[in-house]
Amino acid sequence: MRHRSAFTLIELLVVLAILALLIGLLLPAVQKVRDAAARLSCQNNLKQLALGCLNYESVHRTLPPSEEKWEDKRSKPEIKRETGWTLFLLPFLEQEALARAYNPAVSWDHPANAAVVTVPLKVLQCPAAPHPRLEERIEYNKDNDPASGIKKQYRAACTDYFDVKGVKGKDLADPNKSGCTDAAGNYVACLTPPPGAIGGDDDNGLAWWTGVFGKSEFKLDSNPSKNKNIDNRVRIEQITDGTSTTLMFGECANRPRFMIRGREVVRFKDNNPSKGLDFNKGGAWASADNALDLHGSQADGTVETKIDGRERKGGPFALNVTNEKNIYAYHSGGANAAFVDGSVRFLSTRLDIRMAAALATKAGGEVLDINAF
Repeated sequence: MRHRSAFTLIELLVVLAILALLIGLLLPAVQKVRDAAARLSCQNNLKQLALGCLNYESVHRTLPPSEEKWEDKRSKPEIKRETGWTLFLLPFLEQEALARAYNPAVSWDHPANAAVVTVPLKVLQCPAAPHPRLEERIEYNKDNDPASGIKKQYRAACTDYFDVKGVKGKDLADPNKSGCTDAAGNYVACLTPPPGAIGGDDDNGLAWWTGVFGKSEFKLDSNPSKNKNIDNRVRIEQITDGTSTTLMFGECANRPRFMIRGREVVRFKDNNPSKGLDFNKGGAWASADNALDLHGSQADGTVETKIDGRERKGGPFALNVTNEKNIYAYHSGGANAAFVDGSVRFLSTRLDIRMAAALATKAGGEVLDINAF
């Protein structure tokens, strides 16, 4: 009789155990390769944005505005249009056709621009972040009441990058407002202004806390004292801290969702569910809200809170804690950032609000070691 050879049950179990062990050893290596590839692709995106911005500057002699707003409150209904920095860069990112299709006579979220702003742009998306993403918004005239009529409605493709407008220095340098504490638990200023610092309000393009992206805003009001005519776009020569140590673009991934340390947080307007969901500003790539003043946060991701009846803003943490008004990425150990000289570097999660402010401000007078972050 002929006997067929076959594996015994024990032999099969041994083979399966060896295969499981090999797969277990291989998966982390594959994940590391995947993470490294995503990080490199993200750095390449930021490089393109930085070079596009520098090409824009070579043509227009200023960097693009962080946002452009035009408003006439005298007319009924009021005329208002807004656009963000990305629209200015489209021709310099090989998106001339998309730029021509955009209607600058209306806001980015107007139905006339729906076909443009719903186009996902690879250069504006970090491959490590969740995709695909569309920001879909319906705002009613009265909170969350559909019967009050629709105030605004749009769908738009998202971005994971923001331009660095500076820091919230007006509050972070004020111990009565800042969310930083000393070793004894006393509230202290998060930031110290440079000697001879210029202050003012958030419209002051020369304030010490400003970054490399100013804004353009024109408003006409029935009360002339409320009119605005602001254009504080930045020239390269105004960046006195040095182009290699001044931030241009950074990561702030997965907006309009609120993220804290890898976990999505659902929030309601004024903490009141009846008023509807709150959204993290600046998710859509065409939005005028993609220019951020870095705030810092508490370790638990809190950016603004009220303590003992006093508003407290920001905190010592600036990176990968929350994507609300701070740097946030899906890379292990840090986030990518582009600098004004066109270089792209990886910022460590150890970066605190003081170092972030030194990098984000264009004329803070700090002396920095480029290898220290």
